Amino acid sequence: MKRILVLALVVIVPFGLALLVMIHPTGLVIAAEPTPPAVIFTNPSVGARAVHTYTLVSATFNEDMNPSTINSSTFFVSQGAVHVAGSIGYIAVSKVAVFYPGMPLAPNTIYTATITTGVRNLSGEPLAKDVAWTFITSDGASPVGGGMHIYFGDLHNHSGYSDGQGHPSDAFATARANGLDFFALTDHSDQLTSVEWQDMLDWANAATVNGEFVGLRGFEFTHSSGHINVFDTGIYVSASNPDYDTFDEFYAWLAGQPTAVGQFNHPHKSEYYNWNFDDFAYHAAADQKMYLRETPGYPANQYLLSLNAGWHIGASGNSDTHGTDWGRRRYMGLVAPSLAQDAVLQALRARRTFSVDDRNFALVMQANGTWMGSVISNTPKINFTITAYDPDPTDLLIALVLYDNGVPVTATAPLSKPVLYTWTPSIVGSPGHYYYVKAYHDTDAWSVAAYTSPVWTDTSETIRRDMYLPTAIRDFDSPRLP
Repeated sequence: MKRILVLALVVIVPFGLALLVMIHPTGLVIAAEPTPPAVIFTNPSVGARAVHTYTLVSATFNEDMNPSTINSSTFFVSQGAVHVAGSIGYIAVSKVAVFYPGMPLAPNTIYTATITTGVRNLSGEPLAKDVAWTFITSDGASPVGGGMHIYFGDLHNHSGYSDGQGHPSDAFATARANGLDFFALTDHSDQLTSVEWQDMLDWANAATVNGEFVGLRGFEFTHSSGHINVFDTGIYVSASNPDYDTFDEFYAWLAGQPTAVGQFNHPHKSEYYNWNFDDFAYHAAADQKMYLRETPGYPANQYLLSLNAGWHIGASGNSDTHGTDWGRRRYMGLVAPSLAQDAVLQALRARRTFSVDDRNFALVMQANGTWMGSVISNTPKINFTITAYDPDPTDLLIALVLYDNGVPVTATAPLSKPVLYTWTPSIVGSPGHYYYVKAYHDTDAWSVAAYTSPVWTDTSETIRRDMYLPTAIRDFDSPRLP
């Protein structure tokens, strides 16, 4: 009987991939060693502090997992040696395992989340080792007081109803599992059908749990000179419709929507893009409905251009998600008395918003006791209260800078990593000016500053908009405009 010699070698190639090389008389047969799945994101984050007691606990994997292996034996949350009662779910499209506590977690308490090697991918490969992380819940106290609270969310996201992925139900479920307090689905209006438009609302309402999570529906008006998100309307329009293919036509429609909230999206102008709304050409009627402008990651000169043009718009920041990682990033927050749809929408109308580039950092401002986003009476002196809050700071807070009409007028340099930092500068006020604050975390050229919404001082004219417009009765069964 003839014997054939077969040699097996393990070769390490770049990127750490182990290859099993079989040396056979007939040639080489190379097979890759299976790579175990991995957890790439958790909510709450590792070591997070001041976590809401209503949080869900989740882990995102780098590949599709076998749902039958994700259960109460392989994914659990404990307080000390006691397992927390709850249920387990798996959102396949976003590869997210979710622990749903049976009741709110206890305040100011350390919890540990654990995922064991019993969790496997579709090929049967287990995690390389157990994954465990701890977090601490909030004591319930608000860092801003006055009956107000800070909430984080995202107002610009897509699904498979336009040029994104997944179903609206997946988007809302994943955003909540990943730790957002509020989330809006804003598919492109020129790709929507009336059935999909209604379905987006149905899923937004179904996802909403007062006090825990708010789902919103909107649409992205997609024009060649800029994109605009619109929330809280019963109908939607598209730039592909000749009746709305100019900004003047669209603005006229927007001004007629009693509860509309508009947001300028990703403003940018270069030799390749002209997405700054005709240099933010001012439209007085639309100024009553355009409340927000995406800020971080886009040129700062566009922020000043929009304000100098006369728009009364607050700071926002969003992920513009087109994949299935809804809620993985936080670029904005708001100040509201509660976490409910009406309260969130009122906060947007009041422009009580801020933009950030840090998952937990909040930056809020009051002027003469009035919240950012307001038009205040002109006084010879303006007293500011600026609050920077980060429950688990990791970056150095280098500077807070107060701007008057885009010009820095005073600053402070904490040069520390404070959980709560309050700054109370006073400056001379001027009629018809706007004021806002920026926060800088480090000197990295890629670092994006955080922005508060401005406050505006009154001119000789009557104050144009104070806080927010009254909420009108809405009829969301209205058909789409032709």
